[in-house]
Amino acid sequence: RAPHELWFRSIIFGEVFFQLPFFFYAVRALWDPAKVDGRGTFRSLCTVYGAHTSTTMIPILACHVMNPAASVMEKVAVVSIYLPYLIFPLWMVIICILSQDVFVGAFQD
Repeated sequence: RAPHELWFRSIIFGEVFFQLPFFFYAVRALWDPAKVDGRGTFRSLCTVYGAHTSTTMIPILACHVMNPAASVMEKVAVVSIYLPYLIFPLWMVIICILSQDVFVGAFQD
């Protein structure tokens, strides 16, 4: 078994112990936003989650782009698959920074 780089293990740790549990919390919040305060803890956690997720994507994308064994088409394919995992969390951070309540206007009847 080949040893994994420390950066890779730390990203996996963050994924398992922060990103994955937050995903289920966020699904619950989005399922019934009336039960969650979009100004408090949820907004703060969204900001941290978005910043953490987008920054973990930088070394992952860099490893794929700088891989000398991959062709240009393979690099484009991998980056196009992973790019949403950089863009959407950054978008979440921007929404949280610019909005006092992340749910205002999102779920109006």
